Amino acid sequence: LGAIFGSFVLALRGLGRLRDRRAWLAVPLIAGSVLVWAQIESGNVYALLSLPVTAAWLAWRQHRMTRAAVWLGLAASVKVLLLLVVLWWLVHRQYRAAAAAIGAAACVTAAGPLLFGADA
Repeated sequence: LGAIFGSFVLALRGLGRLRDRRAWLAVPLIAGSVLVWAQIESGNVYALLSLPVTAAWLAWRQHRMTRAAVWLGLAASVKVLLLLVVLWWLVHRQYRAAAAAIGAAACVTAAGPLLFGADA
């Protein structure tokens, strides 16, 4: 729930609605949602990925593509499907962002066997 709450706070900050009391009414609705608890109980990582994906969205909104790419690369090390955004960056000739996403994903993926052994 911490990652989901952190994502919610980041999203409100990005939208400039952090002090909007009405927006905070959604917190108990999200926390008590059957969908959220089903994700947590079944062990899906989507709830955990909400934080880096939201951070990437916020950086993208601020036109900080390299920062957005690093956040997406970190998330893509867990869910490779997120690397499809790299194709968009390549089509739009944003090579630095594409390289940052691939590099971040590769570093995090390589860190696992280095830290925990090849059998992990």
